[in-house]
Amino acid sequence: MLNYIIVNDYPCLLDENITINHLNALCESSECIENILSEKFPNFDHVDFCDVNANGIQIRGFIKKISGLTFGNQPTIKYDFSNLYETISEFIKDWEQIDTPENINYYRRFLADIAEYGCD
Repeated sequence: MLNYIIVNDYPCLLDENITINHLNALCESSECIENILSEKFPNFDHVDFCDVNANGIQIRGFIKKISGLTFGNQPTIKYDFSNLYETISEFIKDWEQIDTPENINYYRRFLADIAEYGCD
């Protein structure tokens, strides 16, 4: 059963057993990412974790200028958490590449076009 679980003030869509067994790792991961990125990137908002049957748990990033929607790549932590540190590093490295004014403006225009013209 999937539940919304609160990890560092943000809801995550995860299986209850995964959360119970790995709560410390999830909280520490979230804090680590947020501490590193919030210092370098003022638009960075937060991360959450989501299990969408991608063979693991995705780290999803959110940016202040695009409220409520994920931004950037979503690397996957294996269910056994054996690649946790590599996935955290991958997320941070990806974020450093994608959080640019050009990418943010492109994404905002893309969302505006969808709102105006639809997805046909």
